[in-house]
Amino acid sequence: MEPPKYVGQPWHWFTPAPDRRFRAVNGVHHFYLREQDSYDRERSPLVSVDSVTYGDLDGDGVEEAVAALNYSTGGTQNWDYLYVFKLEGGQPHLLARMQAGSHGYGGLVGAFVRNQLLIVDFADPERRVGDCCSEGYIRVRYCWQDGLFIEEGNRERGNLDLREGPPRPRFWDYRVKNIYRGKPAAPIITKEFRNVRTAIRRGANSDVEFAGHYTIPRCGVEPTVMVW
Repeated sequence: MEPPKYVGQPWHWFTPAPDRRFRAVNGVHHFYLREQDSYDRERSPLVSVDSVTYGDLDGDGVEEAVAALNYSTGGTQNWDYLYVFKLEGGQPHLLARMQAGSHGYGGLVGAFVRNQLLIVDFADPERRVGDCCSEGYIRVRYCWQDGLFIEEGNRERGNLDLREGPPRPRFWDYRVKNIYRGKPAAPIITKEFRNVRTAIRRGANSDVEFAGHYTIPRCGVEPTVMVW
């Protein structure tokens, strides 16, 4: 990982394959030589794994992993990166990687997946406070298309102190594809539910109401969810 040379915005996707590999131990990998003393080792460049989030980005029903990394020179300078991996044949395969900014100048605030979109929040360079921070964020959405991440929709800006994180999931974002129409299994009624066993048995024979395979018996108390 080399320090970025900014042209325009401080983040971009890049396609060259990594020229080296390393293994992070407890989320950190230090770049130092064995002969270095402890003082130099503590101030050596390092990569930290700041977060990993998962979501289906290509629509095949299998979640990809989005790893947020930070590269530090060992001093005050550092830059953020996103690595997107797909599991193929039991092994992680690198789909794409992004080089982001530093501190308050386009650095990563957060990344998450919703509705097959990779949504990334960056520290707003125009609202930078000194060299360390930003008071705002820019939210950018990316769609995986023809082997590349393509920016989609309008960018959003907001106050960083009011940022709520990932948008809350909505029921209609997770529509059921298949609804169970067969005969339900007989419910197993444990002793703590014997006083409402009749309601449970009746409810177990009702139509599926939730997530395509749940019935919800009702008996005047909190509904009991049954799964088939």
